Amino acid sequence: MMNLEKNNKIDTSFRHVVLLGAGASCAALPSGYDKNGKRISAMKGFIKQLGFDKLFIEYNYEPVSDNLEEVYSDLYGKEELFDLRQELEVAIEEYFFNMRISDEPTVYDLLLLSLTSKDCLATFNWDSLLTQAYRRVQKISR
Repeated sequence: MMNLEKNNKIDTSFRHVVLLGAGASCAALPSGYDKNGKRISAMKGFIKQLGFDKLFIEYNYEPVSDNLEEVYSDLYGKEELFDLRQELEVAIEEYFFNMRISDEPTVYDLLLLSLTSKDCLATFNWDSLLTQAYRRVQKISR
C-alpha cells in the first residue's frame, strides 16, 4: 500500500527492496540458453541437465535428490567426499562464471533501470548475469 501525503501525492521517501532468489537467472534467460548457447538451469535438475552427474559416477556417490542445494548439503556433511564437493564447487563456479547475458535487454536490465538510488536489490544467488546486466545498465544510466 502506498503512503500518500495530505495533498494525495505519492510519498517519494518510499523505498523498494527487491529480493532475487531461485529461478531469477532462468527468468533472465527465458530461452533457457545464454548468449553462447550454454544452457541455464534451476537448482532442481541442475546436476543432470548440465552434465555434472558424471562426477558422482567417478566418486561412486548416489545423490539424495536432483536438487543441487540438497545434494550439496549432503556432500558437505560427508568428509570422505570432500574431494567430490571441491570438484563440484569448481565446476559450478566455472559454469556460472562463463555464462553470458544476451545482447537483447533482459528482465535484469529492466529491473535495474527501474530502481532509484533509494532502492535496494538483494540476491541469494551467485549470478554473473546480474553483474553483467548491472555493468551494461551503468553505461546508459549515469
